Amino acid sequence: MSIVNEECLKVNNNTEEFDKSINDKKSDAIQNMKNTSDINNQINSHTSMIESLKSRINGLKKEIGLRESKIEGINSEINSLESNVKVLTSDNEEYKKTYNEALINLNSLSGKRDNLSNKKNSQYENLKTKEARLNTLIHMENSLEGYNKGVKAILKNKCDKVKVFGTVSNVITVPTGLETAIEVALSSSIQNIIVDNEKTAQEMINYLKNENIGRATFLPLSTIKGRKVNFSSELSQINGFVGFASKLIKYDEMFNNVISFLLGRIIICTNLKVGTEIAKKTGYTFKLVTLDGDVINAGGSYTGGSRNVLNNGIISRKNELADLSEKVKIDKSNYNSISTELDNIENEIKNQNEIVSSSSTKIKEIEFKIKNENNKKDMFASNMKNIVDDIKYLKIEMDKIYSDIDSYNNSIDSNKLKLKDLTELNKNYEEEIQELSEKLLHFKNEKETLINKITNKKVEIAEQNKIIENLNENLMNYKKNKETCSEKINLFNDEIKEKENLILEIKKEIEYTSGSNEKIEKDIESALNTIKESELKKENIRKDLEQNENKMKDVDESLNLMINSIHKLEITKSKIESEIDFNINKLWEDYEITIPQASKYKKDIKSYSELSKKANDLKSKIKGLGNVNVNAIEEYKEVTERYNFLTKQREDLKKAESDLLKVIETINLTMRNQFNEKFNIIRKNFNEVFKELFGGGYADLKLEGNDVLNDGIDIIVQPPGKKLQSLSLLSGGEKGLSAIALVFAILKMKPTPFCVLDEIEAALDDANVNRFSNFLKRYSKETQFIVITHRKGSMAAAEALYGVTMEEKGVSKVLSLKL
Repeated sequence: MSIVNEECLKVNNNTEEFDKSINDKKSDAIQNMKNTSDINNQINSHTSMIESLKSRINGLKKEIGLRESKIEGINSEINSLESNVKVLTSDNEEYKKTYNEALINLNSLSGKRDNLSNKKNSQYENLKTKEARLNTLIHMENSLEGYNKGVKAILKNKCDKVKVFGTVSNVITVPTGLETAIEVALSSSIQNIIVDNEKTAQEMINYLKNENIGRATFLPLSTIKGRKVNFSSELSQINGFVGFASKLIKYDEMFNNVISFLLGRIIICTNLKVGTEIAKKTGYTFKLVTLDGDVINAGGSYTGGSRNVLNNGIISRKNELADLSEKVKIDKSNYNSISTELDNIENEIKNQNEIVSSSSTKIKEIEFKIKNENNKKDMFASNMKNIVDDIKYLKIEMDKIYSDIDSYNNSIDSNKLKLKDLTELNKNYEEEIQELSEKLLHFKNEKETLINKITNKKVEIAEQNKIIENLNENLMNYKKNKETCSEKINLFNDEIKEKENLILEIKKEIEYTSGSNEKIEKDIESALNTIKESELKKENIRKDLEQNENKMKDVDESLNLMINSIHKLEITKSKIESEIDFNINKLWEDYEITIPQASKYKKDIKSYSELSKKANDLKSKIKGLGNVNVNAIEEYKEVTERYNFLTKQREDLKKAESDLLKVIETINLTMRNQFNEKFNIIRKNFNEVFKELFGGGYADLKLEGNDVLNDGIDIIVQPPGKKLQSLSLLSGGEKGLSAIALVFAILKMKPTPFCVLDEIEAALDDANVNRFSNFLKRYSKETQFIVITHRKGSMAAAEALYGVTMEEKGVSKVLSLKL
């Protein structure tokens, strides 16, 4: 076997040497062929490149000619644009001038409008205040406020201006400033009723009696005689003398006797000091009244102080009513003129705003046109510069092409010489490879014969090795079975020994137990007897203890009864002492007498409760009378006036409230209609956008109730392959994509030209980000989007990227990329 192996090894070595030589020769031949092919390729490539470069030179010459003609056209366009910009700039200056003038006018008019508006509001408030006061005075005058009951009845039912002419206050006109003096001078006579004769006076009195409606004083014109006064002209020279009351007021001539009768001997002066001087000169024969209402009576008595007269204010009210009516008319006229002027200014402001708006629009249009023209001009200039640069580069390129053609021609000549040498070398390699291949074939045949011999010997050796392995395996199995049987025998022997020891222990225990049973039974019987005796003793002791406890309980009950009785007596004693002290104190506080003093008035009482009740009734009646209010009439007048004013204000507020409620109802109705209309559009859009983003499914919006303005909205969605459910039950990514669908449903209803989205797709996975990006790209045809994002899918869909980085602390840098 070893000899065959040696021969085989020798043949292998010879074969490998020839294989290596043949392979080396083949490699050299292949490399030589490759070099030949490379040179041929270079020659062909250079030839085609020369043809291409010649064609390129012709094309460059044409391009240069076209660009030179374009430069001439661009220069013409630039000149035209410059002339257009000059015209537009001139027009723009004119519009700016008009715009600035309109702004100046607008600011001036706005200031005037604000001043007039404030003036109008102030005028309106004053007018409303005066109207409220006027209405109050008219109401008081119509309701005869301040007149007695009887006078009111006559004036309302019997005043016909033929027989009954009215009260004194009705027939006189008092100048401003003299109201208080005339009211004091007339005093209660101000309510006297002037009639034609005494018969009418009697009829009126009978009427009042029959109707039981009060009293009144009547002044018949047929019986009343005037008082003629003779006075020294020196009185009129006194500083502070105003005049006789009858001369200071105005009235109809037919009432001359009545007015002379009432006011003929009354002098009006400025103050008490002047009045005292006049009274001394006249010997206190005239009644003097100051402008403040103080009085020096004929005879010398003085009356004055604060006024609290029943008829105070009737003449003042009449004068105030006339004066206020005139002021209200003037204020209304002023208010209307201000409103008209304000409306004119508003119209002028509107006109100026229109001028500003139109001028601003024109300016923007012209500036936009100028900007476009300049942009076009810049574009043409840039294009011309690019064309000039292109011509320069084209000429440089032509020069380079000529140089390249010369280089390629030289290279072709050199490669042809190399190709001839490589062809001869290739023939030599082929002859050497043929000779080595014949020798290699001889050695391969010898090698195959030796390999067959070696294979037969290896088969015989493998069969013998297999028999030996089977015998060794059987031997090992027999040894393992023997060891297992020995272990089982040892275990059975140990178990038998344990069982024998257990049997011995059981026998010993049986012998011991039979000898001690009798002793245990005797001990149990003795213990039972002892227990019975102990139970008898225990029962006797328990009975004695119960008897003693019953006795103790009886004693405790008796003791508690005695303690409670003593406590009640002490409480009663304290209560009586407190009542005695209270009565002593009350006797002193209420009546300021002591017990010994009160004993003098001691009487026997049949029923204390009746006397107590009677005393309480008397106290209640006294308390019910309250405090006496001497200013009740004046307070009533003020309260009535205030009440009438507030009633008017309340009616105005109610009317305003009603108007506002109507306006609110109209607004709510419009809002509901618009909401329902837009809500239905959003529902439809939501379903469409949801299907587009999810690739199917269903989405809807539902109101929680019937009140569209206040109720919430439920979002119901059904992604593809899932059941219909609320938005709160979806995953985070599904919620995010559903929210995006809702946003774009609203945006679809009312598109905007510009929209910013800040990391709107942050919660989405990559697949949904790509789907959202594609949707956004389709939608960007109508709306321009700026998306702040960190997701690659969104960046890939964008038309331009802007990145912000901070290379240094506090310094940001912006990078841009057009896609």
